Amino acid sequence: MTQPLMEVRVNSKPISDFGHTLLCEKATVNFYDSSKAKGDDNIISRQWIFHNNSTKYAVNSSFYYDTSGQFDVRFIVKTDHQCTDTMKRTITISPLPIADFTVEDVCFFDSTEFVNTSTVRTGSIASNKWMFGDGDSSLLASPKHFYQDSGTYIAHLTVTTDSGCVATHQDTLLKHPRFILDFDFKDTCAQLGVDFTNTSTADKGTLERLEMEIPKFS
Repeated sequence: MTQPLMEVRVNSKPISDFGHTLLCEKATVNFYDSSKAKGDDNIISRQWIFHNNSTKYAVNSSFYYDTSGQFDVRFIVKTDHQCTDTMKRTITISPLPIADFTVEDVCFFDSTEFVNTSTVRTGSIASNKWMFGDGDSSLLASPKHFYQDSGTYIAHLTVTTDSGCVATHQDTLLKHPRFILDFDFKDTCAQLGVDFTNTSTADKGTLERLEMEIPKFS
């Protein structure tokens, strides 16, 4: 007796895979599908399962991470032949840096010194970018800068960690106006007083206190 023959088709499993944007705390991470189906199969279903068991059915998904740490993400894909594959990946959410610096007001002919006090809980600060508020910038950690004009400036610091996480900080500083000390007098005879005339000038404001010291000659 001849046994009947039956043709069986074995369908291929898809390959589940995904990518994501930058992994930083207090930010939304976008996840995108990069799975592949073999042959003429088509992926018809995508399921995202996050560490808190929240589930989303979509080609791409997103999740807001409030804190740093390690978190699991599962991504399940299914083809039109009901074959499935699961990718489970543990991602590391990195902490944000704390951007900060100190700066003091300066006199006109002095340079302004910026002291970078930025920190990050884990990892390191990989780059710094300063915008001094007058069109100039610097990539040094703690730069000095000479402002050409007096006035109030807003300086910005942007720091980036070795994980790519970014934070910014800004502060206001004052460069005092330029002033020139000078005086005038007229020659006189011995035993007579000398009248001194203050001719000092300031670009802005007024000179509040003036002191003159006259050397004594023996």
